[in-house]
Amino acid sequence: MKPVGIEKQVLLVALIPVLLMTILLSGYFVFSRFDDLDEALIKRSQMLASQIASSSEYAVFSNNKELLQQEVDAVLIQRDVSKVLVLDASLKPIVAKSRDGLGQFETLLLKANAASPFYQDAGVLILYAPITATQIKLNDFDFDKGVKSAQTKLPGAVIIEISKHRLVTKRQQIILLSLLLTLLILAVSILLALWATHRISYPITAMSQELHSFGEGNLDSRKHKELAKTRFLAAAGHDLRQPLAAANLFIDALKFTNPTEKQNVIIARLDQAMSNFNGLLDTLLNVSKLDGGMIKPEYTAVPVAEIFEWIEQSFAPAANKKQIRFILHYPMKEMLAVHADIDLLKSVLMNLISNAIKFTAKGGILVGARHRGGQLLFQVWDTGIGIADEHIKHIFDEFYQVDNPQRDRVQGLGLGLYIVKRSLGLFDGDVCCHSKVGRGTVFEFLVPLTDSLK
Repeated sequence: MKPVGIEKQVLLVALIPVLLMTILLSGYFVFSRFDDLDEALIKRSQMLASQIASSSEYAVFSNNKELLQQEVDAVLIQRDVSKVLVLDASLKPIVAKSRDGLGQFETLLLKANAASPFYQDAGVLILYAPITATQIKLNDFDFDKGVKSAQTKLPGAVIIEISKHRLVTKRQQIILLSLLLTLLILAVSILLALWATHRISYPITAMSQELHSFGEGNLDSRKHKELAKTRFLAAAGHDLRQPLAAANLFIDALKFTNPTEKQNVIIARLDQAMSNFNGLLDTLLNVSKLDGGMIKPEYTAVPVAEIFEWIEQSFAPAANKKQIRFILHYPMKEMLAVHADIDLLKSVLMNLISNAIKFTAKGGILVGARHRGGQLLFQVWDTGIGIADEHIKHIFDEFYQVDNPQRDRVQGLGLGLYIVKRSLGLFDGDVCCHSKVGRGTVFEFLVPLTDSLK
């Protein structure tokens, strides 16, 4: 079987998320509009039934069939009303009329009555409305105390049949409009995907050629391989962000459509999935920049107190949520500063502290800094699950994960510690790990001090 080409694979990767999102949004739009139309028809039908029941009280009471006929004709003017049946107190028809002059009225009372005033099927909606007698109380002077009035018998009832023909027509129009919009979105998506595939295919082909050359023994192709991979990830990242941004906008729009409780759950899961996808893509792009030498350290004097203030604001809430202790320890009385790139240093600490919180179920975490000659030793201690000795020498490798053979992406890509080691290597630093299974782990690294703050 001939393998699928790279261009077709990239095209499928770009189209499948857009196709799924389009189908979900179209289905949500169609069913929401259906519910709105059904609700509007029911409310309008109830209003018409109540209106004719109220206006027919005197005519039924006086058995004025001519007046009742006028009332019924006024209701039949409404386009959806197909039949009207007015009954007397013994539920015998007084006036029965349909729009087309034909039709059987005997089944109306069987479908809608006092016990079951509402009936509907695929074609009609039938409502039963009792005609109530107006009660006038004349006991202002309390001369009839102790006298109980007899229960007034209902003068009659009205049954009204509403046709769903217009409702079905509107539903068909909504489905047609939804299909047209879906096809339009898919057509635009295919054009964009073809354009993106054309842009991405070149770096993929170049990287494949370099890898083939490297496999044949050309050691000089290593640099070209890294450059091709960096170009590929940069191009793919730029183009993948466009449908991701559109998907995020759709999800935000869904949140303002008054969704039901079940729909809120689905929207929250979609939002979380897109957030995870964005995080994984950002990680991959950061690795590509590190591998391609695109990140150059910008050294400044970074105050230690400022770093630990950022650590507390960023990670203390997550530790408190897991109900584990979060302790910071550093020389508070000294105006210390380190000579480093603030973004790279924060990236290193973020990966180490995030891992400590993730793998610590009880106990606590200590983030500390102490003097080591002209350098400052940063340490991240935890009382988590620990790392076995056979894994410690591999944990800083690319895509290496302990106890994740199924490659569950919820647990990450296995790039956090790789990024830590590469980031520290940019300013000639290194990271060490000491751990004991079941007891916890400590990561530590040195950063040179500077006296420029003084």
